[in-house]
Amino acid sequence: ASIEYAKKIQSSLFADNSELKILFPQSFVFNKPKDIISGDFYWINALGDKVYLAVADCTGHGVPGAFMTILANSLLNQIILENKITAPNAILSLLDIKLKQNLLHHSEYLSSDGMDIAICIIDKSTYEVEYAGAHLTFYYANSQGLKQVKGDRYPIGSAYHENQKYVKKSLKLHQGDMIYIASDGFPDQFGGEDDRKFLRVNFNKLLDKISCYNIRTQEKTLEETFSTWKGDYPQTDDILILGIKL
Repeated sequence: ASIEYAKKIQSSLFADNSELKILFPQSFVFNKPKDIISGDFYWINALGDKVYLAVADCTGHGVPGAFMTILANSLLNQIILENKITAPNAILSLLDIKLKQNLLHHSEYLSSDGMDIAICIIDKSTYEVEYAGAHLTFYYANSQGLKQVKGDRYPIGSAYHENQKYVKKSLKLHQGDMIYIASDGFPDQFGGEDDRKFLRVNFNKLLDKISCYNIRTQEKTLEETFSTWKGDYPQTDDILILGIKL
């Protein structure tokens, strides 16, 4: 009962799916926590024509992961809304610093605590997108197929990388293009006949395949594919996939 109540608290702190639908009517959120509460979350806010979107995969799942999501959500509010930091790479660099500062008094955990995260800023008037990522990939799809823009290979909060600078990447997309941001839970799921991972290459092929479907069918196909692959095996990790049609 206490974990169920914790889920209500966690849900109340984060973006509601209706907020995403208001900003992008053709969108979906495929969210499957491994346990009742999750270490994956997304953050969204609109400032003028620009929409700030973050998808994060925090260390662990269940209660430990959920604690980290609350800290990360608070820091994103502080950095973007209070400090007015608007460049995605600068947001990540400051998030890395602030997360380490918050965890410093628990230095024995600092080397492993942290998160993978993608930050993208979408200009709804021009379809220009700015992206920076820590371990997470930004996908977009059009008539020419699925493309991917990989993030930097440095997680947020890692003690092994000090004063890490992240790289901003700019894209010019078009109306009707699809955008995907996902945690690694789906490709890391064990299943199939040989109890092996779904793998990133198959996940990319799946996104490429569904990108031309309508939004509802895309979400349904992800659900059915995951369920079939997983079978009777336990869920490996939290799963979060955002899909947006511009």
